[in-house]
Amino acid sequence: MARAFVALGGNIGDRAAYLNQALLALRQAGNRIVAVSDFYESAPVGGRAQRPFWNAVAAIETTRGPRALLRQLQGIEFALGRRRDGARGGPRTIDLDLLAYGQVRMRTRELTLPHPRLCTRRFVLLPLRDLRALPPAAGQPPGQCLAHPALRGQRLRRLGGGSGHAEDSQNRPQ
Repeated sequence: MARAFVALGGNIGDRAAYLNQALLALRQAGNRIVAVSDFYESAPVGGRAQRPFWNAVAAIETTRGPRALLRQLQGIEFALGRRRDGARGGPRTIDLDLLAYGQVRMRTRELTLPHPRLCTRRFVLLPLRDLRALPPAAGQPPGQCLAHPALRGQRLRRLGGGSGHAEDSQNRPQ
């Protein structure tokens, strides 16, 4: 089994419900949910006016390889109403990003690991820190990620609910 980190986010509909449904779908698809960060609320990145996002990160163990896991994540997004027919960075029910997969470093047309924007997204870094799991990104030590200039001005509000363990899902924000 490989340890992977998956970012979850969304800003359409019942954001907490979509995050929880995505976690359930990951488990039902045969992955082991090891831990889940607190939920956070963040402003959208990229300047488009839209509703704030709710975000979290899950640590999972999986038997799938990185590409197969990416396809599974995209299937879960589709099943939960995500459509990729609008402009990039637009509103969405759920977004699942594969942040890191073990110690794998790869760059293909469909997948780059670790995630290429890991160090520029506070809504990913703080949940990873909740899990005490800051994977190196593009050769940068985690401490340098937390000092990245792109993080200036990105504000988050911790919503709580994180137990560090998936089995304690009753504590998720509603």
